[in-house]
Amino acid sequence: KQHDRTVPSDAGWVALKNCSGITVQGLSLEHNADGVLLCYTTDSTISGNVIANNLNGIELAGSSNNVISDNQIRNNKGYGIRLDYHSECNIISRNEVIANTNDGIYSETSTNNTVTENRVMENNGNGVFFKDIKDSNIIGNNITLNKGCGIGFGYGPNGTISGNYISKNGKGIWISNAFENTITLNTIVENDGWGIELEGAQKNNVIHHNNFINNSPTEGLQVRIAGVWIYPGLHKPHLPSQEPEPPQFVAGAANVWDDGREGNYWSDYNSRDNAGDGIGDTPYIINENNQDNYPLTESVEIEVIPEFPSWIILPLLLVATLVAIIYKRRLFSAD
Repeated sequence: KQHDRTVPSDAGWVALKNCSGITVQGLSLEHNADGVLLCYTTDSTISGNVIANNLNGIELAGSSNNVISDNQIRNNKGYGIRLDYHSECNIISRNEVIANTNDGIYSETSTNNTVTENRVMENNGNGVFFKDIKDSNIIGNNITLNKGCGIGFGYGPNGTISGNYISKNGKGIWISNAFENTITLNTIVENDGWGIELEGAQKNNVIHHNNFINNSPTEGLQVRIAGVWIYPGLHKPHLPSQEPEPPQFVAGAANVWDDGREGNYWSDYNSRDNAGDGIGDTPYIINENNQDNYPLTESVEIEVIPEFPSWIILPLLLVATLVAIIYKRRLFSAD
């Protein structure tokens, strides 16, 4: 147990258990099981490090209220950053998470975390994948060229995906068994599959003011909502001589695709705008339960993190210049 200390500058591996107030800064951590491992550790900072060629770059287990910022996390054989065992209220910001063998940033059984202003690229799995999105925020990231989905999440309400640039991934956004989340102000462009895919027991997600541009689904629209099987006779009594009602395949549950005045921009939407107000004259139909009532005829202007060159590492400080997104709100500030 250590408290309120800085890890020595010659450390080659960092493992913290039951610690608080620890600073991990300016280190080169390579060829370990985990470059940095936090177990039941709180209120600590991992900043300005090069973390490469480990099994996992950074792993948090049961660790909360930590800040992971301004690191280069690349070429790790597992995850770039992994949160697990109820690691909550952590901030992951301004990192380069590149070319890891599994997901760039992965979270499981962990809620109320924020991922913001990171560059997540060329990972062999997903860019950012949260198995439990509850009360978490994925805001203002540049997520490109990942083989899986750009952002994937499920099993929870009240998550926010906003202001991200999601391009040239296996698919853009993937949602499974998630409800009442907010997805706004994202640019989802030229992904190899659907721009957004929803499946399982999902419903009541709010999705508007996004740009869906030239995504390449294998069938149909840039959006897919998987149908579900229902069994109307499953719990109904019936005589032995009666056949139970057969299962039925129905359209996926309803989500909200506009704010009552404006919806999303879809590059494959071709209706006219006779009123000249930037809103198409007819809805954008997805399925019988889902339609964008006010599709936009011009893309939403959203400033995102640019494609910047590799960052320069100084002895104790990683210096980067990032462009803030429009409508961005600062969710957390640390001394």
